[in-house]
Amino acid sequence: MAGVFFALMVIAYLVFLIDWKELRDVLAQGGWASVVVYGIVGVLIAITLASPSAGPVMHH
Repeated sequence: MAGVFFALMVIAYLVFLIDWKELRDVLAQGGWASVVVYGIVGVLIAITLASPSAGPVMHH
């Protein structure tokens, strides 16, 4: 289940958060570092959202 959630989060990140026109322009100018940054940020967001300790947990 975690794998499915992770895959959906990656797809949602790619569809909704990346400015594709700007990315294509940057890549055309040789800016491959931006692809690495987009990838790292996307993976970190997905890991944070999928981790069980992402929210506050209180025990009484």
